[in-house]
Formats: sequence, C-alpha cells, structure tokens
Amino acid sequence: MHVAGEPIGRRRELDLITAALAPESPEGQALVLLGDAGVGKTLLLQAIADQARAQGRRVLRSRGDRGEIGLPFAALHQLLGPALRLADGLADAQRAAVRAAFGEAEPATGGGEAQPPDAMMLRLGFLSLVSRLADDGPILLLADDLQWMDPASCDVLAFLARRLEGEPIALLAAVRGDRVPAGLQRALPSFRIEPLGPADSAELLSRQPVVLPESLRARVLEQAAGNPLALVELPRVVTGDGPPVSRRVEDAFAAQLAGLPEPTRRALLTAAAAGTADLSTMTAALAEPYAVWAPAEQAALIRLHDGRLEFRHPLVASAVYGAAPFAERRAVHLALARVEQDSDRRVSHLSAAAVGPDEQTAALLEAASERARLRGALTEAVAGLERAAQLSPDLHEQGRRLSVAAVVAFVAGDVVRAQDVAARAATLTDDPVGQAWLDQLAGTAASMTLRMEQAFEQVLPASPDQLPAGDQAFYLLTVAAHIAYYTNRPDHHRRLAAVCPPASAPLTVYQQWIRWVLDPFGQADSARALLPSVIAALRGDPAEQNLTATLAMRVDATEIAINLLDAVAHPDRADAARVMAGTAAADRAWALFDAGRWPEARTGAAALVEDSRQAPAQISVTNAQIVLGSLAAASGDTAEADRLLQPILNHSVAARIQAFTVRARWATGLTALARRDHESAYTALRPLFDDIGNPVHPHLCSYYVGDFAVAAARTDRRDIGRTVTQRIRRLAGQGASPRLRQLWHRADAHLGSPADAEQHFHAALGQPDADRWAFEHAVVRLEYGEWLRRRRRVTDSRTQLTPAIQIFDRLGAAVWADRGREELRATGVTAPAPRRDTLGGFSPRTQQVLRLAAQGMTNPQIAEQLYLSPRTVSSHLYRSFPKLGITQRGQLRDVIWDDRPEDV
Repeated sequence: MHVAGEPIGRRRELDLITAALAPESPEGQALVLLGDAGVGKTLLLQAIADQARAQGRRVLRSRGDRGEIGLPFAALHQLLGPALRLADGLADAQRAAVRAAFGEAEPATGGGEAQPPDAMMLRLGFLSLVSRLADDGPILLLADDLQWMDPASCDVLAFLARRLEGEPIALLAAVRGDRVPAGLQRALPSFRIEPLGPADSAELLSRQPVVLPESLRARVLEQAAGNPLALVELPRVVTGDGPPVSRRVEDAFAAQLAGLPEPTRRALLTAAAAGTADLSTMTAALAEPYAVWAPAEQAALIRLHDGRLEFRHPLVASAVYGAAPFAERRAVHLALARVEQDSDRRVSHLSAAAVGPDEQTAALLEAASERARLRGALTEAVAGLERAAQLSPDLHEQGRRLSVAAVVAFVAGDVVRAQDVAARAATLTDDPVGQAWLDQLAGTAASMTLRMEQAFEQVLPASPDQLPAGDQAFYLLTVAAHIAYYTNRPDHHRRLAAVCPPASAPLTVYQQWIRWVLDPFGQADSARALLPSVIAALRGDPAEQNLTATLAMRVDATEIAINLLDAVAHPDRADAARVMAGTAAADRAWALFDAGRWPEARTGAAALVEDSRQAPAQISVTNAQIVLGSLAAASGDTAEADRLLQPILNHSVAARIQAFTVRARWATGLTALARRDHESAYTALRPLFDDIGNPVHPHLCSYYVGDFAVAAARTDRRDIGRTVTQRIRRLAGQGASPRLRQLWHRADAHLGSPADAEQHFHAALGQPDADRWAFEHAVVRLEYGEWLRRRRRVTDSRTQLTPAIQIFDRLGAAVWADRGREELRATGVTAPAPRRDTLGGFSPRTQQVLRLAAQGMTNPQIAEQLYLSPRTVSSHLYRSFPKLGITQRGQLRDVIWDDRPEDV
C-alpha cells in the first residue's frame, strides 16, 4: 500500500534504509544509495528526511554541484555550516583546523611559513563539531550527488562515516552510477536502487497530469524502463527510440526550454553555471529584473525560496548548460565573475571562461590553489595549479606551477599523478636545483609504483659533478638508496657509491641512510648511535620521520620505529594511506610483525590494501600484502599464504625486485616449516643463498638463516647450512644485533655438534632483549623444548614449551601452538586450551576502547588516541559493561588482563 509522501514502489527500500541508519545497525548508521539518474535516490532521501524530522531528528543536508567540485569544502560548508557556531568550544588544534578549512581564520604557522591544518585535527574537529551539535538531539546527515562533491568534503565524510558508532548521528548519501567514489568505498556500505517494476511504473505514470493515448502510454513505459523521473518527464515530450534514459530525460527538459523567453533561458544558463544557489549573485550577473525567473518557475523547472534557486533535478541544469554554445557559456561565466564576491568562485568562473593563455587568470588560480592547500584541500590545489600552468603564457611559469602541483600531489598521496605532473614540469625547466627536485620527486613516485629501473635512472646522475649542491644531493641519493635496497643489484650499489659525496659531520638521517644501504652491517652501530639525536631534532616532516623509522627498523630498533610510525601512519588516522603514498603504513605493519604485535600488523596491512584497491601496483600495497601473506604462513593458513604470495613472487622475479622475492620466498618456506614439510621448506628457502652460500640480499636473508638451517639439517644438508651460517656471520661481524645473534645461535644448535646444541640454545635465548621479537624467540623455545624432550629431560622441556605455547597463542600462530601442545603431551602434560578471548565478541573498535580504559586512560584521552569523540568512547563502554558482567570501570582491568596470556 502506498503511504502519502512515500515514493511509489519504494516501501522495501525505505525499510532497508531505516534499518541501516538505526543505532543498532552493524554497518554503523551510514549508507550510500547508488543508482542511475532519475531512479529516485533524491526522493528516498527526502522521504527519510521527513521521517527523521517526524521522529525529532535534526536534518542537515548538502548536495554536490558540478560547478563547486573544485571549491574546497563547499559541500561540507552546506552540511555543517550551522554547527560552526560551536567551534569555539573545540580543542585549540581542532578549532584552528576547522576554521582554516572554512576560510574563517588564518591557518597555523610553523617555521615562519603558513602551513595547512593537520589532516587528522581537521577531520577530528569536524567530528567533534557534529557531535557537539548532537548534544541538542539526534542528527541525520544527508549528502546527495556525492559524485559532484569536492574531494576535501568527501574525505571528511569518509572519516565521519567510520566513526558514527555510539553517536546519535546517521549519514545517508546518494551517488549517481554503480560505484561509491574513491575514498568512500571502505567507509560507506552501499545499496543500489533499482528501477520500478511494471505495476509501480504503471501506477506512477497514471498519476501524471498528462493523459496519454494507450499507444503513447505503452511507448513511455517501454522507454522509461522503470525510471521514475523518466515516467514523470517523458509524457511531456514523447520521443522515439534512441539514447539512454537519462539522456532522453535531459532531452525532454531541453525541449521544455524552447518555449521560454530568451531572457529566461539566459537566466537559467546563468544559474546552471553559477555553482551556487544564491539568487542575488545570479540576478546581479544578469542585470535583469527579478521577474525574469517567473516563466521557468511556472514551468516547474526551478524552485525559488529564501533567496535561493534550486533546479527541479540536476538533469535540468545539465540540459541547460549542455544546450548552450561555448560563447554563451563564456559570457555567462564572465558576468558571474564580475559580480562574485567570493574570490575562489570568481577565479573558477574566470578559468571556465578562458580561451587561451592568460597570465592574470593563471596567477589568480595559483593564489586560489595556495588557499586550498592551506585549508587542507590538496586535491583541489593540484587541479588548480595544473589549470594555472595550462593558462600560463610563459614556459618557465608553466614549469614552476607544474612543479608545485607535483609536490602537492605527492603530499596528497597521489603518486601516479605526481609522477605525471613532474615529468611534464621537467620538460619546461632548465634550473639545476629545480630539475633535481623534480628528478627526486618523479623517481620516488616511479619507485613507489614498482618501476624501479626507470626510477633509478631518473634520480641518479652519471657523475658526482652533476649532483646539486649541499643537502639536496643527499635528498636525491636517498631515493636511489631506497631503490638499491629493494633491487639489491650490484650495479645499482656500485653506481650509488661512485657518485655519493662524502658525508659531513654531524650526520643527517639522509646521509646515514645512504651509508647504511651501501654497508648495512658496517654502518649498523653508527646508525643506532645516531637515532637519539635525529629523533630529538624531528620537526614533523613525514618524509624525514618515515626515513628515520625505516632506518630504525633496519638496525632492529623495532620499538623506536613503531613509535615514530604511529604518529604518522596509525590506521586510525584517515590519512595513513597517503603518508609517503602508504609506505609509512606498510613499514609500520612490518615493524609490528617483527615485534610480535600481529593483530595490529594485520589490521594496519589490511586497511592499507583496502584503501588502495583502486590504485595501480604500489610498493606500499605489495609490502602490506606480503605482511598478510607472512601472517597467514605463520598461522598455518597455507591456501591464503599461497594466494597472497604467489602473484607477488611471480612479479618480483620478473621485475628484479629482490627484496620482495626474498620475503615472499621466506614466507613460503615458513608455511612448509609450520607443517614440518622440511623438503618443501628447503626448496623454498634455498634460492635465498647463491651457489656458494652467499645471501642474495645480504641484509634480509640474514634474518632467515635460522629457518634455512632447520630445513637443511632436517633434510641432511648440513654442509650447505653451515656454509651459509658462516658466511652470514662473517658478513655481519660486530654490527649484528641481538636479534640476529639469536638467529645465528639457533642455526648453530641445529647444524653443529649435538654436544654443543644446548649451549647454542642457551646463547640464543640469552641475547639481550631477544624476546622483543616474540615469534622468533618462541620458535627457539619450542625447538629447545623438543630437543630436551628427545633426551628425556621432560621437566626442562616443559619449562620451554609452556611459554612458547603461550606466545604462539597470543600471536595467533595456531599451527605452531598445536605443535607445542603435541610436544608437551609427549612429556606427560596436557597443555590448557587456548584462553578464550573475553573481548572476542566485540568489534575491533570496542576492543581498543576497552583495553585502553583498562589501562586507566580517561575517555578524552582514549578519544584523542583513537581519533574518536568522547561521546563515542562513553557509548562503547556503556554498552560493553553488561556483556562483560561488570558495573564499574575499575573492574575492567581484572576482566581483560586476567584473560590474556601470561607475560614470558
């Protein structure tokens, strides 16, 4: 049955939307509707808005406009402008970021130069703003025509959508087409609105004021194909067979324009070009009396109210703008530019009207792009700079503006666009310093998209005298060193060493990185000693912070690396996948894997892969996939490990990216070791060392010597195992970390004399802080326990097997834990089953909140760490206490920590 005000035939859709937006929804009170133009998405949004108002919800809405797609935060200003009055109550950093985004305050400064707001403070500020607005009652956020919303607004909406759980806030959006815009895919679950069925189509057509003969009625039903807008509009102008429904509807709108007076048609063109609903601006541009709008309003093409103009449907605006010749569109844009008070809108009109090189407009576009950058709208800034370059009469100015655009694109995480723009800029500059920057940028972008050979040639000059002066040389060579680490090609190392100038004192992290790549073990102690001073001098540059963390990882200062990377690439940061194009997030996942924090490593790696699904192959995503493959291998999930690792192995071998090849082969070998298939493990691990036993990647392969030694010993190939171990010992020398020494002694325990095995196990377990690398440490304990049991020393065996099992359980390494339990049973003791995780039934976000609360953190502290609002934190706790059987916050620690494996 049809209810008044309810779109015909949409009861099922309305019920589904209502359920999706309910507080108890598993999807988090957010949904985006997909569908063709005219299928009824906007009507559904209106019906939900009416329903929400009837229930006492406040409705805030915004609609994308093609004319505003390049205006930073235009859609968000529509949506949350009413909440801006509450900004004064926000924390300082959030308040400054929000006001900067809305152009109402100067952005924060640092180092004497204006800086854009911190991306997370900006997003968190808007979350806090709408959360404060919800103090007055529940809120429904509506966002229509997402496909035309500016990217900066879409970024904030994605952040909000992922953090609505626990808030009295719901978000409903609509987008034309079949796909959610990039950046919103992981944040918003989607539902496609299908055309109406035959019966509902017939009913809707019958309700139209135009009565059609049966033959035309049948034609309209056929042509409309269930599209509600077509069923409403086509009866006015019935056409023959032809283009798609949306085009036929647009043609129907265009046909209605023919009967309007010329001034009214020009007025509608002005409205379509304006990119704003402000009627006063349009009327001023026309220099026509207000009555000029009357014929269009009478034809129901537009609606005027509260000083604003709305087209009946976006296709009306499309029809108006598309039907006008360029000369008329240009004249309208120029007229709008003359009266527009907003500087960004004004320059947008001037850009649309430009027909050739125009330095004045190019300069205005560049200034507008800088304003966009300082407001945190980087995508819009890049587009503006590219357009400014296009309009620049001077080639030098073209190159300069493209150079800036390339840098901003890279900072925004769009490495493909950065490389393309940098390549164009390089053809227009003859400045050596500028050329060096472009080479560094383009080379970095190329390496991040796995074009290592091209990248190396781009960043490395043929001779030292071709290097730029000073630190710029080391910035450039840093990129070459990264590439050389991944490829491990001898010619890359030789060429890098040949052009590298002597490092100055005191060393910078850039200089130390290059020295380390050229001599990883000889420079290990120097790198470790340098880290404290470098960290103390960090000033927030993501590139420098990521490089410092990478160096810390390589020399096994793993916890230092994690702390540095948490600040820029924690997966709870909305921009984690953009920092250094995701390489920081991938490095963080590897560091967490090494440190035995596997659930966190899995979360971070999976988020990076998900965020980058639509991007081309990238070094960051490949690294994250290898982390996931390694986790699957260590957990005994052979099928998943093979699915993730085999394509990477095939590609990395062909592309000569040896670091990926080595890691993928090691993970494959680990899968075999987990199931005690030592022959397969040996087959997988043997290619990590050449014919005479040298590691094919001196640094990475050194960490796999223990696994190779086990495979060699169990397949009666001890000679090659001993050769490999001896060569790695000589290679690493005194620069070996305690982690590496633990692995060497593990290898010696399997390959050496049985009489010496125990002293090597003791030496491995006795390395300083060796238990920081939890999985490797647990494997040594397991193998030592197995060795002891076979010598009938069952009591001693139990003291090694029990903590090993606890560590494996904590990590989720089920196949290794099962192996330990099997050994423990052989000693006459049954190991307890893995402890049930008290928090297993909660969402990952709730688990995070509960664990931090158990540590004694307050709600505001938890909110700050997890980038949530305090209200959301409180909601997570309030709903969790009954399920945990507790009534007070102080009981959390006992419930949660009693259920975790004992520390060993």
